[in-house]
Amino acid sequence: MKLPLEAPTYSCLCKRSAELEIKFRNKVRATGFIDIVVDSTGLKVFGEGEWHAQKHHVKARRKWRKLHLAVDANTHDIVGAQMTLSNVTDGETL
Repeated sequence: MKLPLEAPTYSCLCKRSAELEIKFRNKVRATGFIDIVVDSTGLKVFGEGEWHAQKHHVKARRKWRKLHLAVDANTHDIVGAQMTLSNVTDGETL
């Protein structure tokens, strides 16, 4: 897609999450269809190096969550978001 988008840092999300109230716009075009891009990212709950350990099957108590986002490909509006456990796939959240 080659979009010049930057994601906020984890620290920025943490600082603003307490006062953040997300409202999704429910716009549907005249055709009734929108193109949606779905992606997720891992968020560390505590500690350092958990994602690397999980990726390489190191057995330790690691806590991760996934943030799944659905974004309108044309307007870049977030049309859906869900926080899940680390073992949930994008397809399962749809």
